[in-house]
Amino acid sequence: MKNYPKAFRQLLAGGDSVLLVGVYDGISALAAKKAGFAACSISGAAVAASRMGYPDLGLMTFNEILEQSQMIVRVAELPIIADIDTGFGGPLNVVRTIEAFEAIGVAGVHIEDQVFPKKCGHFNKKQVIPAEDMEAKLRAVKHAAKNPDFVLIARTDARDPEGLESAIERSRRYVGAGADVIFVEAPRDRAELEQVAAADLGVPLWVNLAEGGKTPMIDPAELSQMGFKIAVYPGAASKSAAKTLVEVLAGIKKDGSVGPYLDKMMSLAERSALLGLSAYEELDESLAGQGFTASA
Repeated sequence: MKNYPKAFRQLLAGGDSVLLVGVYDGISALAAKKAGFAACSISGAAVAASRMGYPDLGLMTFNEILEQSQMIVRVAELPIIADIDTGFGGPLNVVRTIEAFEAIGVAGVHIEDQVFPKKCGHFNKKQVIPAEDMEAKLRAVKHAAKNPDFVLIARTDARDPEGLESAIERSRRYVGAGADVIFVEAPRDRAELEQVAAADLGVPLWVNLAEGGKTPMIDPAELSQMGFKIAVYPGAASKSAAKTLVEVLAGIKKDGSVGPYLDKMMSLAERSALLGLSAYEELDESLAGQGFTASA
């Protein structure tokens, strides 16, 4: 297995900012790879939507997100940051969570300080656990990770329930507990983003650009100038796929024909190429030539 944690740290150490997109299944991972992304982030909200048809309310189980993450790592062959929500319990649960996620090859995780069950970072009425409880979870991540390059991204959702100053103070504490990257969720405007960047937390900063969310959609180049190392579009893939799916299926139902909507679809050949069909066919032919039969 490739050392994806080390590869992601090399991206962080480079002079350029890091642009990530949220992926959630095999085809979104392949599309991100084809587009040229050097790494990806798994969007827990998008996984909940695509796999289960759930809103982002902490309804995904440990096994469900682990299984989906394992498949994404296998398909993408890129450094992947996994979304482990609140860690699926207390510090001991977090140890088990990290053991399992590190074993499937993720480059790192982001873990948040919301109460369980959590909510989307851009929903209202979020609540957070005491900072010392989050610090214990962060220490659990560091204890459990065997690879010293495994990346720990500490996310705080304290902006809404406690204010931005509290979110920044929590971030300082989380760096002290071992966080490699800080992720302050849902700053409200440019001034708040600048305040986070100016806090000089001593580690790379992650900003979530959730379309339609509480944080303004500032160009990643500007965010980089402010001091943010990592800019993430967590919902772009999921929301664009969902919109196209709803529009096309409604049109087919209305018109009784797929013809008017073919330009919104990949052709069979295009989809087969994205999925690597030719490589599978070549492998099958090669194996059959070694004494295996296709009919078996």
